Amino acid sequence: MRLKRYQKMLLHYSKFVLNDHFVIALLFFVGGAGLTYSNFLRTLPHTLLWWEKPLVLVILMLFLQAGSLTSLLQEPDTVFLLPQEYNLPTYLKKGATHSIIIAEFLQVFLLLLLFPLLLRGLHWDRLEVTALVIMQLFLKYSNVDLEVAAAYYPKFDSWLFKIWYCVGGPVLAIFLALYANVYFGLGAAVFFLIIQIVSERRSVRYVFRWNKMIQREKNRMMRWYRFINLFTDVPQVSGKVRRLKYFDKFLPQPKQGNTFYFLYWRTFLRKSDFSSLYLRLTFLGTFILLFIPNYWLSFTCLLLFQYLIGFQMIPLYFAFEGNVFMYLYPIEEAERLFAFRKILRKLLFLNCVIFNLCAVYATENGWGNLLLLAFSILEVFVFTGNYLTKRLRENT
Repeated sequence: MRLKRYQKMLLHYSKFVLNDHFVIALLFFVGGAGLTYSNFLRTLPHTLLWWEKPLVLVILMLFLQAGSLTSLLQEPDTVFLLPQEYNLPTYLKKGATHSIIIAEFLQVFLLLLLFPLLLRGLHWDRLEVTALVIMQLFLKYSNVDLEVAAAYYPKFDSWLFKIWYCVGGPVLAIFLALYANVYFGLGAAVFFLIIQIVSERRSVRYVFRWNKMIQREKNRMMRWYRFINLFTDVPQVSGKVRRLKYFDKFLPQPKQGNTFYFLYWRTFLRKSDFSSLYLRLTFLGTFILLFIPNYWLSFTCLLLFQYLIGFQMIPLYFAFEGNVFMYLYPIEEAERLFAFRKILRKLLFLNCVIFNLCAVYATENGWGNLLLLAFSILEVFVFTGNYLTKRLRENT
């Protein structure tokens, strides 16, 4: 039942995450990344370069971080499920099985992306790559099993065990696979997993660590909610209001004629719902544009990211809808709209400058970059013009 509700929740939010604008941007990004990856592989010489194996080691360690235990435990369980604690091992086993299947699927998918580099860069054959995939699956199984063991064995939650089983062991196995023989690495992964299982069975078993496991599940769900919050409002993610006195000098002085201009700036800077979302999308767009050398792909992604950021800032206009005093201000609606348009235009112009600098660095297309700058400035004026007025009327 919980699993169905969890899957239903993800399916519900998927339509907001995979909206038309994001899917188009994602398609362009995947296409550009694939083209860049293909060109990169063609430039690799027949002789092995010194940085290829360390790069693969780092990538494989990053892949191991994908996927974790999904227990779906909640805070009321400490009261209502306490009499059923003897059935928790069966419940955790089902959760671990589901988590391992998802995590192993992610490992296979990510390793398929690395497959061309292993064949072209490291000059491995298909049998060696298959052995590496199996080794990675054993290492990921060990990570998830360690999370399950930590529910009853506190020592497996200590930093010493985490460093060894989650970092030291995998690094050693991958190092052997890359620098000695891939089958040595596979053998080391199997050996570490056996040692871990034997250590679990010989350890003293304690009562179920309710608070620890519930907190882990809350942290895992919050990672999902924060990601979804990039695209739509999530009730579980509540913004925090901070004083941030060092921003006071950037705020306009409150005076007659700029009431909403002052309020919108203050809300944007001090409420993380808007400022954090703006910064995250800006960093994401900057990161993507820095690694897109294709001019037309960069052109499309820049315009899409500017539009996405502007679209996500529209809820700022309605930040005071629940405040009864807003309706007592003797201020016309046109003045409020003018203040919001002015702020949004400044924010988008800042994105315009940052994104165009990234495009200049990545594409190095002189006249083309001037054309891109002109189109991005035009987009800012079009978005904050009649289009913004139309969107606000639709949401009113």
